[in-house]
Amino acid sequence: MNFDLDVSYKQQQKLVMTQQMKISINILQGFDPVGIAAKDIKQCLKLQVKDLQFINEKERKHIYKIIDNYILDVAEGKLEELSSKMKIEEDEVKRYIDIIKKLEPKPSRGFYIGDEIKYIIPDAEIKKENGQYIVLMNDEILPKISINKELIESIVLKDKESASYIQKNIIKAEVLIKSIEERKKTLLRILEKILIKQESFFENG
Repeated sequence: MNFDLDVSYKQQQKLVMTQQMKISINILQGFDPVGIAAKDIKQCLKLQVKDLQFINEKERKHIYKIIDNYILDVAEGKLEELSSKMKIEEDEVKRYIDIIKKLEPKPSRGFYIGDEIKYIIPDAEIKKENGQYIVLMNDEILPKISINKELIESIVLKDKESASYIQKNIIKAEVLIKSIEERKKTLLRILEKILIKQESFFENG
């Protein structure tokens, strides 16, 4: 048996899996809210900075540098010291700090609120308004899922060999998003039919 060939194959397989994992993570990082699936807080903040439209590339690089090297100075409010280290004016540093402070270090914070959950919120409710029963969908309980196409395009431009793999996963993501929307529509139609058939039950029990 050729053990060298076997080891080589396993190494190649591991390399392919690692590359696919990196691509998958990049795709996840293209979803909203910006900053999810980051490996650490610094990357999370930098992903959000990358998504900002109101700053130019020079400003973006300065903010990246602050996040990478001087985040503790930001936390401690060392404006003058940071200005000296960065060799830029204090007003400019202050603007960058203000931008950083508005970023969300935990972008998935709204997905789960821990011990405050006291009961299960239903997907939909039937309520009586102005003498009529209506179906109300609780859309706000679910996070809004979308694909950041600009980020995906930038990834494809840098790694054209992975474009096919990325496109397949984008299609899967779009199917998932569409399935969620179809589920909501189906649930609404079912509840409306139940309401028509069982209105007397809701009225009299």
